[in-house]
Amino acid sequence: MAHRVCAGVLTAVCACVLAGACEQQPGGSPAGTQPPATSQPPATKQPTQQPASRPGQPNQRDRIAEVVAKAIDKTHGGATLRTRSNLQCDVSLQAGGDSLQGKLTMQINGLGVRLDLADGSSMVFDGTTCWVAPSTSSIPAGAAVQRLLTWRSLIASPFMAGDSHVRTSFYRSAMVMGADVDGVNIEWRFGDHMPAQTLIGYSDSRKHEMSVIAGEALAGLLGLPTGDKAVHSVVFTDLKDFEGVSLPTTWWLYDWTESAGVRGDRLGTVTISNVRYPRVDEVVFTAPNGARRDRESPASP
Repeated sequence: MAHRVCAGVLTAVCACVLAGACEQQPGGSPAGTQPPATSQPPATKQPTQQPASRPGQPNQRDRIAEVVAKAIDKTHGGATLRTRSNLQCDVSLQAGGDSLQGKLTMQINGLGVRLDLADGSSMVFDGTTCWVAPSTSSIPAGAAVQRLLTWRSLIASPFMAGDSHVRTSFYRSAMVMGADVDGVNIEWRFGDHMPAQTLIGYSDSRKHEMSVIAGEALAGLLGLPTGDKAVHSVVFTDLKDFEGVSLPTTWWLYDWTESAGVRGDRLGTVTISNVRYPRVDEVVFTAPNGARRDRESPASP
């Protein structure tokens, strides 16, 4: 079966890696297509099925996944980002009856991340220990570190090629929300702090811009409901440049399956704004006053 491989600067590399394993097809609809502003996404074609690797070529699609990840990183300015110490931005989430507003601060070359919410509560992870303040916060024991690492990983998803806590594998081509995309498996690996999560990252196959992160594992990771209204995909839109680093500033939340793709009505929206790069001496990742450890149950009011 013939399969379309990535276009542009990746074509020669992909053709070399997949020589004898798949042939190139003409491209489909124009790349860079963004979903409409309606709540209903356009129909999504089923992702291309991939043949088993030939003997002696067990890692060919893993090698292409690495190439794709590096192209995304370059497009979004990963090398520039990694010269900075921290990234800080305002985040806003609206999903049904759930809402969140706050300021997120994260280390660029480490795991430190904190989220200071508009209601005065905070979640802080220093890379080893996570705290929740106040100690009476209703956030369940063990949930804060997963939420913080999910926010951190979604914001950093275009830069997975330079992230030691992300493993990419198994390239495939697909069409998602009307656009030709390159898909790769993404595994978030944070040791004992969070169970490994396997997702799929889709990027525009011509511009190499991060488009979608999807997977069953996303359900509940941002503190949103599970079940019928669970979020299984994040669609990235509205790219903006912040001093040489390109970040999606609007995220649309949808259901998703690998066979049907992004589907159903929009479940929520995240906006990112006021992006800046604080110096090391401008931020701290230490326990707030009156905090409890994340693994402890909430204290009585």
